[in-house]
Amino acid sequence: MLKRLVVILLSSCFALSCGTQGKVTLSDQKPLTPQLTTENAEYVVNRPIDLGGKTIVFPKGTTVVFKRNGSFSNGKIVGNETTLKNPKLNNIRFGGTFLNAKVTLSDQFDGETDFWGMVQAFPYAELTLSKDISLPASSVKSINAVQFHLDGKGHTVAVHRMPILQNTDVQIVNARFDCRDAVERVIYGMGEETNKTFVIRNCVFTNVPEVSTIIPRAYEDVLIEKCQISGLLEDKSRSSQKYIYQIRVHSCTGKVIVRNNTISNCFGAGIAGQYFNPDDNTSVLVENNIIDNVTSGGIIFVSGAVRNAIVRGNRISRTHSHGKQFEGEIDGGPSSAINFHGFNNALVEDNVITDCPNSSSFDFDGSLKGENRVVKGTGLIVRGNKVTSSGPVAFFAVEDVDVSDNSFEGNIFYSSGAAFFVMGGNNFRMHGNTLTYRQNNGETSYPIYVKDANDIKSGNVKIDANKITFDGNHYVYVGANFSGECKIDDNAVLHSGNARGTLEVVNKSKSRVQIHNTRTIYKN
Repeated sequence: MLKRLVVILLSSCFALSCGTQGKVTLSDQKPLTPQLTTENAEYVVNRPIDLGGKTIVFPKGTTVVFKRNGSFSNGKIVGNETTLKNPKLNNIRFGGTFLNAKVTLSDQFDGETDFWGMVQAFPYAELTLSKDISLPASSVKSINAVQFHLDGKGHTVAVHRMPILQNTDVQIVNARFDCRDAVERVIYGMGEETNKTFVIRNCVFTNVPEVSTIIPRAYEDVLIEKCQISGLLEDKSRSSQKYIYQIRVHSCTGKVIVRNNTISNCFGAGIAGQYFNPDDNTSVLVENNIIDNVTSGGIIFVSGAVRNAIVRGNRISRTHSHGKQFEGEIDGGPSSAINFHGFNNALVEDNVITDCPNSSSFDFDGSLKGENRVVKGTGLIVRGNKVTSSGPVAFFAVEDVDVSDNSFEGNIFYSSGAAFFVMGGNNFRMHGNTLTYRQNNGETSYPIYVKDANDIKSGNVKIDANKITFDGNHYVYVGANFSGECKIDDNAVLHSGNARGTLEVVNKSKSRVQIHNTRTIYKN
């Protein structure tokens, strides 16, 4: 008996594996290659066969049947549209193509079995776990595989160095991953072709170090849902890498859905979308996720305009939780609770953001460099969100924006003295919101600040029907370089200071600023 045995149970469902031409029982007393000559035959393995480091190649269309005591060990087997039935394999490498439709993995992978070679050699197999396994570290950076489909059945996979899965359809469900020894990444798939999908559902990732966890790149459709990612971030942890993302959706097209996931105590950003092409027919839904205690941003879209995006019902807390920690670390927009850098038609609604004092609560930067000009982000709705004890809000180079029915309470001000910044806004309306602020450490502060953004000019800005509570003297500041039209109408302002002061609008610009029906309410 083999001292350590890896049992791989496989079943065949392919028509090509049927219709064998005779049966041959393989002898362990003779060289195997001369015995393997007949195509479409059935080869029977009755006894343990040690390949002695050699490679055997099966003829085309063969079926290899392992009886109770039959096994292969210590070598390489190359399939040729081959089907294996009930094999027992130890320290085996794989090549060619096997046609098994199901593979059940059991016992410990101790580094002796070529797991990733098996993934390549069994292109149509649905992998199922029957016990916890430990995947060996990959010796190569990437592999090409038709698909990687795994049903963990609730079992744990201990991961080490995982290869990038290229041109691979990925589907992983019901698995637990122990990531304490992960290097660089955990799961990184590259679709690169049409009709490739990336699905991870109902999985748990524990003990995640300073690495990215889930990365789908260049897929047509992506679904990541009901996953838990918990990291090794502690109060005294120090970040050392710039670009870590727990879920990173990279240059994907089609339908992207990331929902009902929990990310906690992790290095880097929670959920990131990158390199979307606004010309693609893409839709993105990021919904009902919980993100708590990450060293960078919560939900961020960077490096390309995302189109048709919905960010809804997420609960985000303690983003950029350790502050800036190393030279060159990005601590601006990408460290925000929610950040867009480039967008076309986006809806951000019903999110709850709490306790994010080290980062902006919202940062919407629509600016993307086009041909000799800056292209504004267009079509943004921000509504029904609740933000408390978090950083300021910024809109930069945006057009056709509606901000309504949000609550901002106890937020932190920018160093410029603004809590709600609108720079280079056009057709921008802010209405029905509740803002409750206190002055920035006694300095002159402004709950709402409107201005141009250098060469990005403003257009129509309307601030109406908001309820603003503040202990300072001004509630809207219009900067000197503001070049658009601003209408401030029907706002209720509550002066929360001890003095019966008046909250006023400061207009430093030469533009037309209309102020109507402001209702000042004094604290009793």
